[in-house]
Amino acid sequence: GEIANAVAMAAPQVADYLRLGTLLMPDGGGTELTSEAIHSSINLISLAADVAATRQGPLARHRAVSKGGVAPMCAAEIILEATRRVELLVEMSAERARGRRRTVPIIACLELLKAICRIRMAVRGLDLDQRGRLTGLAVAGAFRVPRGLSTDPRLRWWVAGTVLHALRPVVYLALVARCKEEGRQRSWTPLVASFILDLLSEVLAT
Repeated sequence: GEIANAVAMAAPQVADYLRLGTLLMPDGGGTELTSEAIHSSINLISLAADVAATRQGPLARHRAVSKGGVAPMCAAEIILEATRRVELLVEMSAERARGRRRTVPIIACLELLKAICRIRMAVRGLDLDQRGRLTGLAVAGAFRVPRGLSTDPRLRWWVAGTVLHALRPVVYLALVARCKEEGRQRSWTPLVASFILDLLSEVLAT
């Protein structure tokens, strides 16, 4: 409770100081990477403040429930948001250290982490949807189970479509890396496979 309040109050001030730092930075080599590092830090601080705001003790949670609020962020949501807010910095750092052509495996690892989080969030969405009448909490974002589908036999197809959609970027990057290793930089295989998975996930989820 007290720690959450302290984080929520201090985060905006720290973010303001970091923004001021970007204005005072001199031009020169490495400035772009440093600037992105500061922006990523600001985004992470904002995320920490958001998480703290949803965990300010039982009273705050009770008020959120009584007003039909959204369930506090789970670990998968936090990891997914944190990854989104630092992935550009990671990509820029990897490109500088390893070269542009050797960053694909690193980006693929980030996409795999995001896919795992999305799948976990979909599972949590099913769980919260089943417990929603008891807790009064709503599921945020695009991972809410479609209305009327929680007791429908098509639910397993919706889950399969959600999993395929989450894994599509990973498959695409894995195929890109394989084509580069085989010397087929202009191959259409990754794009076609990605399109097929995207279409199949839409068909299964509807």
